[in-house]
Amino acid sequence: MARVGFARVSIPGGCAIGARPIDLHLKGLERLGAKIVQEHGYIEARAQKLKGARYSFDKITVTGTEDILMAAVLAEGETILENCAREPEVVDLAALLVKMGATSRAREPLPSASKVWTSFTARVTASSPTASRPQPSSSPEP
Repeated sequence: MARVGFARVSIPGGCAIGARPIDLHLKGLERLGAKIVQEHGYIEARAQKLKGARYSFDKITVTGTEDILMAAVLAEGETILENCAREPEVVDLAALLVKMGATSRAREPLPSASKVWTSFTARVTASSPTASRPQPSSSPEP
């Protein structure tokens, strides 16, 4: 969606392990400027260009964090994500995005187990998936 301005997927369902809500993904994309329409069993997202924004996840979501991180890399301007998941796969994805050309300032985990990723602003290029994990910085928030 971030690259071509449009995405259409069927509404998810039927997961054997239970409900898999996507509302946090959609809210994050909307915060970055996407227009979301749900009709006829499909979800469509459209945007001429995603814009950087501050977004706090209502609850921690691994795939939601990954999804919005990837969209934020292609958004114009700075994006600040709060209450992000901190699982190793999220950290690895962030490291890969940085290796591919994104810029990042990762903050130390807060006592509530949230984390803030900021400044995913650069365009990305092809890269090997063997990125090393970034170490959180203690730099002050801009």
